Amino acid sequence: MIDNTQTTWSISSGPAILYTHYVTVALESELKGYAPAMEFSTRYEHELSDITDITYDYKLTYTTRIAGRYKHHMLLTLENELTSWLDLDITAIWDYILEPEKNKDGLVPDQNDFQVVLGLGVEF
Repeated sequence: MIDNTQTTWSISSGPAILYTHYVTVALESELKGYAPAMEFSTRYEHELSDITDITYDYKLTYTTRIAGRYKHHMLLTLENELTSWLDLDITAIWDYILEPEKNKDGLVPDQNDFQVVLGLGVEF
């Protein structure tokens, strides 16, 4: 969609195979398996300044009911070059599944999962 010196934006979609391996699930459920899926994704990168970049990744996976029906996966990252050798990255992650599988106790986990990840990078 966009590809210049400051900004890159791409969109893609297509068929996929989703492989799921659960650690613990309800007794009547399969621990692992394959399911057909359709994926839609986008990636946006923009240079905010000489030291800061922003990256946005989003993926929607539409699949079978057994594999969770549909899933969202989103990452928003601020990449900061603190010095010529030290980087600080801050990433917000959101995962969502419409129909999560019951755990071994029969409880359905939350549909949403949020994370914030801080990363330090050293270049040498």
